[in-house]
This record gives sequence, C-alpha cells and structure tokens, in this order.
Amino acid sequence: MVTSSNQGDSFSDPTTSSDYVDGEVVCNCCPIDVFSFEGYNYTLFRNNNENVRDMWLTKDGTGDYAEVVDLDQYDWLISACPASGSGSMVFNNKILSVWMSAAVESSKIYYSYTNQDEMVLIEAAALSSDQFVAPNQNFPDVAGDGDQVCVVWEQYIGGSKDIMFSYSDGSPADLIDYAQTAASGAGNQKNASVAFDGELFHLVYSDQILGQVMYTTGIVVPFVILMVLELLEKHESPGWDRAVAMQQAFEEKPVAKAYTLPGKMVAIALVAIGVLMSGLTIIDRQEAGILITFAVVVFGVAGVLYYFLKRADRANESI
Repeated sequence: MVTSSNQGDSFSDPTTSSDYVDGEVVCNCCPIDVFSFEGYNYTLFRNNNENVRDMWLTKDGTGDYAEVVDLDQYDWLISACPASGSGSMVFNNKILSVWMSAAVESSKIYYSYTNQDEMVLIEAAALSSDQFVAPNQNFPDVAGDGDQVCVVWEQYIGGSKDIMFSYSDGSPADLIDYAQTAASGAGNQKNASVAFDGELFHLVYSDQILGQVMYTTGIVVPFVILMVLELLEKHESPGWDRAVAMQQAFEEKPVAKAYTLPGKMVAIALVAIGVLMSGLTIIDRQEAGILITFAVVVFGVAGVLYYFLKRADRANESI
C-alpha cells in the first residue's frame, strides 16, 4: 500500500497490508479494493492460505494494518486464482463489502457487514438464497451513501451474461433475493461498475456485440413492477414494504418541476406509429385485424402517457 498527499506527485514507501492475515501469500490475480473512512485506510483482498481463498479486510489503524477480519466464512478451497474483483463502501456507518465465492453450490455474490471501529464481522451472506437455483454470478461492484446501496454484478442467464442489481434503503439483509435485471441483450453484458452522486445511481458496462461501453442512470425503485405483481398475486410481494417506504421518502422531499418534453416526444412518436399501422391495413388486408389491434394498443398507451403529462404540466404551473 502506498499513499500520496500531493495529488500523485510523490508517494510514500510501500507498506504491506496483509502481514496479519492467515497464511503467507495472497491471491495474486484478484484485484484489491482500497478505500478510506474517517482517516483510516482499508484494503479488501482475496487471501491464499494453502489454497483457501477467502476475503479479508485490513485496517491501517496503527500504521501496520494489524487490524484484520476474515469476511468470508465459507473457506473456498481452489487451487487456481479465480481472478474476480470485489467492492466496499460505508453504509449506515458500517463497512459493506461484496465479492464472489463458489464455495457453496455455485458462483455467488456475497456481502459482509463489518463494524469499522472494532473490525468485527457483523453478518455475511449470499445475495441469492431462493431466487435463483445454482446461479453463475461474478464481478460485483457496490455504491451508495449512508442510507441506500446498490450492488451490481454479472450473471449467466439464458446462455449469456446479463447485468443484475439489488437495492436496499435499509439493512444489507434487504439485498438478499431482490435481484433485478439492469442490462440484457444479445451477447454478453460485462464489467459493470456503479456510482452514486447523492441522487442517482450511474451504471456503466461493456456490450460485447456493440463493442462499446454503455451508460445508464436512474433511481432504482421498481414501483410499477411491484404494483403489477401485487395485483396478479394473492400474497404481498417481498419488496413491497420497501418500495412503499421509499415512495413515502420521495414524497417528503421538496417538489421539483417535471421536465415533460421527452415524454411528449414519446407520445407523439406513439401516435405516429399508430397512424402508420392503421394505414397499413389498407395495403395488407389479411393482417388488418392484427394491425388494428396493435394500433389501438399504441393509441391507448399514448393516451395514458398524454394524460399524465398534462397532469405534470398542471403541477408545474402550481409550483
């Protein structure tokens, strides 16, 4: 570990941050995560204690990284380096760390929650318990602030890799079995990284087919999906309480004017598509029934969107 106090013009002499962990060497292919909190430096890395490759967190409390904690209680025994990264952040004044392990059943993303003062492990668990059967997950990242957190990772689904996420505005345990798809498509979506600016989560990942880095952003609260599930199912969705609480928190924030121009452009485009499909019924009589049906659906969606946009405009006028 080296540090710089002059924006990188010079660095301190290297300090070993793994002297006090079990064994003599660390996993030499897995990236190390480094972060600071309240004046202390921390390193998160995969250890290699005679091929037991679990995750350790070390703290530079006295200048020698003597404060250590074994985050991974599953003791993954593997003879080769898995070459998988990890991530950490401060969440509710505790250290939340994420990593991958295949010690139990399959490759899963795990989290740990550590008291940063005493360097004591509070809890650790897999993010997927009952939601997936033997999932193939890897390369997690985490971001958020003291009140909310988002974890992203790669997962094989249907023969290719998708980017998944899990969100919590409460305890880390709320992340379990709450995975949703953030990005999917033809080919693999890989190398996800997430950041938080205090209001929005920002996600970047690589698209194998396009050969480009993709970017998306948004507030990670799927109200509409949960409402639909609530109507279709007889039992309450597991994430409903959290969504309601998050919605109430949003409603308590100062009202901001809604920017409706993009929505209006979408509504106009939908109307144009509906008109085009209606016109095609003159050319293709055999498929007229299907075309008319789709046109009616598109017009209906456009009408609903227009209704809400008009409400937003009226709300803006009253602000």
